[in-house]
Amino acid sequence: MNNLRPRLRPVRAHVSAILMNRSVSAFILFVLFFATTGCGYRLVTQTDTAPVPQLSLGAIEAIGLDETLIIRARARLTASLRRRGAPRVVPDAPTQLRIVVQVPSMSSIGYDRDGNASVHTASVAVELTLARANVVVWTSGPVSGRSPFTSGRSLYETARAKRQSLSRSLDAAIDAALARLFRAAPLDGANS
Repeated sequence: MNNLRPRLRPVRAHVSAILMNRSVSAFILFVLFFATTGCGYRLVTQTDTAPVPQLSLGAIEAIGLDETLIIRARARLTASLRRRGAPRVVPDAPTQLRIVVQVPSMSSIGYDRDGNASVHTASVAVELTLARANVVVWTSGPVSGRSPFTSGRSLYETARAKRQSLSRSLDAAIDAALARLFRAAPLDGANS
């Protein structure tokens, strides 16, 4: 009978180690669950992922962007969605596509022999959000577009080149954000 006692102690230690690992694992899962639900993440329900047969375009939030470029961005979004055919763009739909254009930035990337900046790049970041009943169900995240331009001989030529570059970079950013939308969002006919 005494021979059995040394064998039981390692088994008890092993069983208590397994129980300790389970309780630690349960605690970690508990903490992760409440940490993710507390910071805005939630489970996607069937109503969130239902196909979107039609949507409306919301207001475009653009700080520091010229009014004509905002009109161009809205026209580009509308034309791209209509060309695709699904979902249909209607004035009053329960699902709304919103666009946020961040402040455009300019940077110099080339200099002439006198040390003056002669080649610049314009970049614009765009973020699309898809919302149902004012609840965001999808976002593209910030997507940026860049386009270079050169300084002209006059201020007018430089301003015109800068404006064209901003238009090209805005178009590129919108196209990239729409590509993410068509790939990931629950759009009706998006994968056809």
